[in-house]
Amino acid sequence: MLVPLVKPSLQKTPNAYVKELKKELIRFFAEVAFEKPDATGPNPLESYLQSLLDFLLSLNNQIHDRESAQYRPHFQAIINRITQDCTEIITETIYVTRSVPIYQQIPVYKEIEEIDYTRPIEKEEIEYVQESYWSDTNDPIEFLDSIFDGNTGRVQRWRTIEKKRKVVIGYETRTRSVLDGYERVCTDSIFSSEPAGTRVVETHYHPFGVRGIALLAACCHVIVAQSTDMQSPQAIEQLYEQIVDKLQEPLANYRLLSAIRVVQVLKKFADVLFTPLFQENIKRFSHM
Repeated sequence: MLVPLVKPSLQKTPNAYVKELKKELIRFFAEVAFEKPDATGPNPLESYLQSLLDFLLSLNNQIHDRESAQYRPHFQAIINRITQDCTEIITETIYVTRSVPIYQQIPVYKEIEEIDYTRPIEKEEIEYVQESYWSDTNDPIEFLDSIFDGNTGRVQRWRTIEKKRKVVIGYETRTRSVLDGYERVCTDSIFSSEPAGTRVVETHYHPFGVRGIALLAACCHVIVAQSTDMQSPQAIEQLYEQIVDKLQEPLANYRLLSAIRVVQVLKKFADVLFTPLFQENIKRFSHM
């Protein structure tokens, strides 16, 4: 963490004081680049910011803690975004198996009874009928009449006989199935997997890198410069983004570098980290 510089020994050489201060701050900036969000404890970025604010307050009594607290919500908004950007949450989709019924229209039949006219019901009846027949006769008169009638002596007689006949008294019935409509019946099911949400599988935390450096550099400028141009959250955000843009390329592979090498790179871009107004105010602080 930052250790306040002893100003009395440097009061006669303000340029050396500023140089030493910038060196100390650059070392501090390089440290935060390798820090990561911590899910189990305080956010390291907040600890670094608070340490920087305490350090800046120790440089000059005119920088009141109340002033640093005024800008704290603006810095906190950036911290929250950096932490979110450096937190990679790996999720997987949760699937549930659903059964989708398959319906078909099944015909429904009913049994009806009807008369079958091809199957008559018959019964035998006895009918008495008159039947004529020819018979020889011994009666002389009947005989002579028969001769005159050309019947050769035979006479026609009548008798009652029984005659059987079949009479239709009805018809058989038959049962027949007829369509009575359709019924919607589940005949099968289709099983399908459908997404039902997600769950967190892993969480990876990445170093703050350039974002952490830009946050602390912006904090230095806002607190020390005490410029009216830095009063709004939009202005602080813009300053932060400008520093990120300028350091993005030179520190693109900072994870492959050592902390010492990162410090060397930051020294080359000191004008990005420390504005002229910041350096003038630090010189003025060294005489207080």
